[in-house]
Amino acid sequence: MSDTGIMNIIYCPFCQRENEPDNTKCKHCGTPFLSTQGHALTTFRVHETPAAGATTHPDFERRMASLPANTLALFVSDQQEIIVLTQPQAVILGRSDTPGNVIDLTKYGTLTLGISRHHARVNFANGIFTLEDLNSTNGTWVNRKRLEAGQLCELHHGDQLSLGPLKVLVGLKTGTATFILKRSLTSPEQGITPYFFVSEITPYLQALSNAYQVQVEYQGKTTEHIYVHSLTQHEAGIAVNMTKASELLPAVRKWVLPWRATHPDFIGQAKDTPHENLAQLAIDILTDPLPGGQVTLAHVEKIMPALGVLVTSPLEPVIDW
Repeated sequence: MSDTGIMNIIYCPFCQRENEPDNTKCKHCGTPFLSTQGHALTTFRVHETPAAGATTHPDFERRMASLPANTLALFVSDQQEIIVLTQPQAVILGRSDTPGNVIDLTKYGTLTLGISRHHARVNFANGIFTLEDLNSTNGTWVNRKRLEAGQLCELHHGDQLSLGPLKVLVGLKTGTATFILKRSLTSPEQGITPYFFVSEITPYLQALSNAYQVQVEYQGKTTEHIYVHSLTQHEAGIAVNMTKASELLPAVRKWVLPWRATHPDFIGQAKDTPHENLAQLAIDILTDPLPGGQVTLAHVEKIMPALGVLVTSPLEPVIDW
């Protein structure tokens, strides 16, 4: 208490809500409070390339499961506390001793000598988190690739960041999305009967999930469980609400649907029907985000059963409806 009897309230630099003066982190959002010494630090240059080795956390997936949708969590190497960002418009990672939109990294010890006051900015728009280097002294790296100053890089679950010498593991909790499954022209329209649900809808959604998991594994990222939240009859088909839908469907739209359009006789055949071009389709899907990557026979064999379902199913997704 001050001499006037009024408590010296402090405000969280992230959520701006009131806290008691002796709190070390925000009681509302968990953001670590700013060090009063952080502003005086000078950023020293360190080795340009971040050290090899991945940042891990023993409770990574468990702690991510407890967070709300559209949340980005930063797991700093060797730290138990995590930095949680929930749909920020623009949050700066750096050093500051004043309230504002800067997440202060001073508390992480001498490593902050390599962190600029305004090191990098996290943006959230249209359901996507991006990271931007702010011309920092020691650079910002995503999966060991250095960002150019001002370059926007989309963040994904399991990405490895280096803010100068500070290593960070990205946890991303995306929201759900809805898309329509329609029957192809080769099969008659019908509702969701138990037989149709078991024989066609379930295998298709499972194939989407399996193909995504193999693609993520090929990229060296952390896989996640896919959850279907609802299935409803819609005038355009069957409305499916599921997690990661916005990440599951781009490859289907870009590669699977054009393949089906050029091989219409394949639709409705047995799911394990061999086709000489399916292996190339598998390679195209796996290497799309990483052109020139080394695809092994094991990766192709893992994704082929899922592709067999996606190219032969009487169902296909309508993404823009």
